[in-house]
Amino acid sequence: PSLKTILDEWDSFASDDYYLAPDTEKFKKENAKRKQQEQEQAKIEQEQTEKFEKEKTAELNKVCDKESAIDYLNKYYKFSENLLAATNDFQTLAKEYNFSSKDVIKARANV
Repeated sequence: PSLKTILDEWDSFASDDYYLAPDTEKFKKENAKRKQQEQEQAKIEQEQTEKFEKEKTAELNKVCDKESAIDYLNKYYKFSENLLAATNDFQTLAKEYNFSSKDVIKARANV
């Protein structure tokens, strides 16, 4: 620091407060806490994803006709016609119950 800064802030320099290193323990604790929160959030998101997939699988197993297949697709696939047609569930159900992506989009518009 310049001599003017030293003279202006003499009390701080004289007490060595100016030269103190950052509190590394505080930073370590904060980082550990942040990492723990991130892990907890990731665990919550994973549980939600697993729950959603179980629900989706259960609904797929209930599909028994063309109408229920279209309802299932409209509930879980909010895609455009082209993206919808590319999904495995659509391809399987459309082949089994004989409908097109246009039928799904039309049913979505009527809801």
